Amino acid sequence: MRDYFGPRRYWKWTRWTLIAAGVFFCVLYVQSYRNEWSAAERLDLWVYLESGVWGSLSEQSVTRYRLLEGVTAKKQTLLVTGDEMEATAGPNGEPEYRLTAEGSRAGFTRLEWQRHQYNDRKLHYFLRQWIFHDDLYESARRPFFCALALLALLLPMAVPKDRWPQFSYEKQWQKLMDFIERRRRAAAQAKAAAHPVNRRLRRQFRRR
Repeated sequence: MRDYFGPRRYWKWTRWTLIAAGVFFCVLYVQSYRNEWSAAERLDLWVYLESGVWGSLSEQSVTRYRLLEGVTAKKQTLLVTGDEMEATAGPNGEPEYRLTAEGSRAGFTRLEWQRHQYNDRKLHYFLRQWIFHDDLYESARRPFFCALALLALLLPMAVPKDRWPQFSYEKQWQKLMDFIERRRRAAAQAKAAAHPVNRRLRRQFRRR
């Protein structure tokens, strides 16, 4: 049985192609994270992932989280959603957050960090519906298909280079051109050899 997973050196180009596609996907996803995600999505991403993990293990799972919430005029604290806050650069270059006009219209007077215990499954559902709008996986669609296109472009060159170290598309093209040229010459020779026979047949036909 042929060993398709032979020594590592045989799959050097394929391995680096897969790594390049993975890095390309990560770069595009991070770029989307920085340029397209809202401040609330970037801030609550880790809480969203952690609550999803614990909530999937148990419906009654409760965890203490530190979240940035909006404070109303009645001193009530609520989770800030959508574009109700925005990120700014603090004095030391660290990110700070402030209310937007939309947040003020929602009735918030300021932002305040709060640490409470939440049911993981309910918190995850709330964040998915109101912060991420069921769009976390959709944001990975474009980077995924771009990385897939890169694989489709590079794998046809990487795999032959690993399986056959002497493989070259230039050599294969030259072999194809040589084959076509040989076939053309053979056809020309067969046509030239058929001319005398055709002449004899015509003469015999005329005599009859």
